[in-house]
Order: sequence, then C-alpha cells, then structure tokens
Amino acid sequence: MGCKASPPFFCTFMETCADLTNDLTAPSGPHPFQYALEQQPEHAHILPPAPTTIRPYKPTPPADPLQYTDMYLDDFMVIAQQPAHIPTMNRLLYHLSSIFQDPGHSPRQPVVSTSKVLKGDTTFSTSKCILGWDVHTDDMTLRLPPHRMERLSQLIHTYLLRRYTTRHQWQQLLGELWSMMLTLHSS
Repeated sequence: MGCKASPPFFCTFMETCADLTNDLTAPSGPHPFQYALEQQPEHAHILPPAPTTIRPYKPTPPADPLQYTDMYLDDFMVIAQQPAHIPTMNRLLYHLSSIFQDPGHSPRQPVVSTSKVLKGDTTFSTSKCILGWDVHTDDMTLRLPPHRMERLSQLIHTYLLRRYTTRHQWQQLLGELWSMMLTLHSS
C-alpha cells in the first residue's frame, strides 16, 4: 500500500481497523464485496454455531457466536462462527475501506484486492494457510505446505551426500530447519 516508509502509522491504522471490526457498536455499512462474501465456495468449511450450555432445570440462552479480528503486520486474521461470519468480514472490509479511502481517482491500487476476494482469501474454513503454515482446526494440526516439504527434502538429501560444507551453507541449512522445527517430530 506504499506505507513502507512509515510502519508505525500503518500498524496504527491496521490496529484501528481491527478494533473497529471487533466493536459491534461501531457504525458500519455494506461493502461492495458483500455479494462476493455471501457466495462462499462449496469447499469452505464454516465453523459450527457457538454451543449452548444447559444446566439442569435452568436452561440458559445460547452463547453469542465467536467473532474476533486481529492483525499481524499487514494481514488480518478473522475467526467467526455462523451466523456472524459474513457480517464480521463485511465490517472488516467496510472499516478498512473507510480508513484508507482515496479521494477521487487515485493511481494507487485499491486497498481491498478484488483478486484476493475472488480467489477465496476472505472465506471461512477449518483449514487455512496462515503465515506460511497450513493450520487444520478439525484435527488440531499444523503442517508445512507442500512446497516447503519439498524444500526440506531437497535440503536434507543435498547435505547427506556431502562430506563437508561451508559455514555459510551450514548456517543457511540450520536457519531453514529452525523455521520448520514446529512440524519436525523430536526436533
């Protein structure tokens, strides 16, 4: 978005957007991508509604559906249950567009990427690629994406065939193994 020279301001704006999305009393309206959000792909798995707790002889009302937005650098992470998932995403896009709105015709790229919305980055699923990791909430696992698995296999086979290596290459191998350590058993 062209804010690389001013990261504190950019992070402040992004945090404000996440805070406004989490504030259910903040005013919001429909976003132009609302129709695309409602047309979720068939393969998306939506989290079930929030469970209700019933005590003996005293039924309690159902809990509010989970809906929370946070951000990491320039990515938003949204978790929500039905029926709050579409309104939560719409609020996020609305506040993002209202904070970073362009006056008139601007040469700048749009804040909300049409291609990312159409590709399915705004869909809710029980498995997503988050920060370079495949997160699967059904079976509570964290996996390496296929391209990183191939890279790991290639690195290990390359170094197993060598008798020696340079210090720089050894540090590079250790760095890559360190970044993949969460998914390597007994690491």
